[in-house]
Amino acid sequence: MRSDRPVFLPVFRSRHQAEVLTWLLLHPGTERNITDLADCLGVPLSTLQREVARLHAADLVTSRFRHHSRMVRAATDHPAANALTRLLKITFGPKIVVAEELDLPDVQRVVIFGSWAARYTGQVGPPPQEVDVLVVGSVDRATCYAAADRAQTRLGVTINPVLRTPQQWDHPDDDQLLVQIQASPFTVVLDRTLGYLERTDDLDDVTLTGERLAVIDRRNAERETDPSIGVPEDGLMARLRAW
Repeated sequence: MRSDRPVFLPVFRSRHQAEVLTWLLLHPGTERNITDLADCLGVPLSTLQREVARLHAADLVTSRFRHHSRMVRAATDHPAANALTRLLKITFGPKIVVAEELDLPDVQRVVIFGSWAARYTGQVGPPPQEVDVLVVGSVDRATCYAAADRAQTRLGVTINPVLRTPQQWDHPDDDQLLVQIQASPFTVVLDRTLGYLERTDDLDDVTLTGERLAVIDRRNAERETDPSIGVPEDGLMARLRAW
């Protein structure tokens, strides 16, 4: 499955290709099993294999086989590695880094909204100058801000965290910010509430828009009230994990 050419750095043939290279370059020296990497990024394995093959042909990644598994890592000695790392870090990097740093025990859901999310979901516009992040959970404010500061240091981009409880997220009522977020493009980068994610034409990766999230929440609610409802044969069990 090929994703659309990204608004961020449209020099890449697809968003999947850019995200694979972003993860590898942001974790230099880390060798990753290609199957685990596909799960981590929410990309179909066959798609990831094709994108890795193209990156390997361009000498941007190295790979080897270990115990019948293909291992891949960034080719940090490539002449363009440093420049690509800087470019990808400020464009696709927030999705990865924000999820990693805000993967805290009392955090239920992490959502990027605003201009970054709009560009990521394909809306054309000027490059975002900062990243707006909604943290849903009961995490301590100081702990949340410290994690956001770490993400900001890693990315070199301003991170603006906003805290809300799970109850406020589910029932925004008069909270104008939440109403605006849920009515606009947003990207869920971490979510511990999802029981499973069905892969369909409208649900093709773990980047969730408001419409996709509503569908998944409804399916999970139906499954809780009726235990006989299982995962469809054409579905895919997926545990969302922070990367």
